[in-house]
Amino acid sequence: MNPRNDIDDGELDALLRAADGGAPADFGQRLMRELALQPPPRRPARWRTLARQIAWLLAAALGASEALAFIFSLWAATTAIAA
Repeated sequence: MNPRNDIDDGELDALLRAADGGAPADFGQRLMRELALQPPPRRPARWRTLARQIAWLLAAALGASEALAFIFSLWAATTAIAA
């Protein structure tokens, strides 16, 4: 995608054909060496995990109450029309 249209399709096709799409020969070794130098990931704090679970439960309760309120409003509207 070329939003500025400063390269025509022929030039772009020639550029893509000329590009060597492969990775360097030592890419895997360099990647594994860099990954080995990274510090191990830290586990999140217990209070943060607990707070996240409480937030999900509160959001689920709020969603359920909204769904029940909608169902009640449909019931109230249909019984008012029928009466």
